[in-house]
Amino acid sequence: MDIRLIALDLDGTLTDDEKKISPYTIEILHKASDRGARIALASGRPLLGILPVAKEIGLFEMGGMIVAFNGGHIFDCKTGKDVYRAVFPKEYIREVCDYAKQNGVAIISYDSEQIITEGPVDEWVGHEVYNTGAKAKIVPDLPGYIEEIRYPIVKMLICADPDALVPIERELAQKYEGKLDIYRAEPYFLEVMPKGINKAAGLRMLMESMGITRDQLMACGDANNDLPMMREALLSVAVGNASDDVKKHAAFVSKSNNEDGVAYAIKKFVLDGEELER
Repeated sequence: MDIRLIALDLDGTLTDDEKKISPYTIEILHKASDRGARIALASGRPLLGILPVAKEIGLFEMGGMIVAFNGGHIFDCKTGKDVYRAVFPKEYIREVCDYAKQNGVAIISYDSEQIITEGPVDEWVGHEVYNTGAKAKIVPDLPGYIEEIRYPIVKMLICADPDALVPIERELAQKYEGKLDIYRAEPYFLEVMPKGINKAAGLRMLMESMGITRDQLMACGDANNDLPMMREALLSVAVGNASDDVKKHAAFVSKSNNEDGVAYAIKKFVLDGEELER
């Protein structure tokens, strides 16, 4: 197959359960890049949480791309410049923060260097600290801090017990229908995003800029928030640990994230040149 862009989710897909990437997988990524396939890391993480992974795998040397914030921030490792950056609607920042506070759940956002929150840095916020490798800065007034630093935030993230998020997700989705996108990234993470921002939209921008079609896109994921980008690709790959829904919609189910599932699929279709059975 003539694959020119390989889009990879990180957590649970490219990384194993300990957030590590094997030397073998890194080797396969470089071989694919040498064959002319551009590598794009596509994640809900902020750019600051993806850069360490990009450096670890040599994405800057490969001239790859980063699709951060589920498509809200696209960064070109070759030029070191932003390709695209969404901005969270200013008029909803305090509203969403107040709603989280009223419901007793933590809400976070990000500046260029760290996670920012009013706290507490509890078990649920701790998951994002672990995922990104960034420190959490506690501020007395999150909306005020964002306004003060004039940093163009892309995303807000509500972190709480999965059961507690059920009514919150439903109520916020109704309240901001047509204004913001509200969806789960993990059972304990509720993404609050500008309308229309997702991995698929980000990849469409990349594909258009590169002059490629969906026949030349390979997209790998494990969770339901990966489905939009997987639907963009003719070669959609679910790792073996993916949700049943993701597997159902995938063109190919690979080995698990703990068994170099991404590398297995890339070797099969990009390096060995096997065709997808249709």
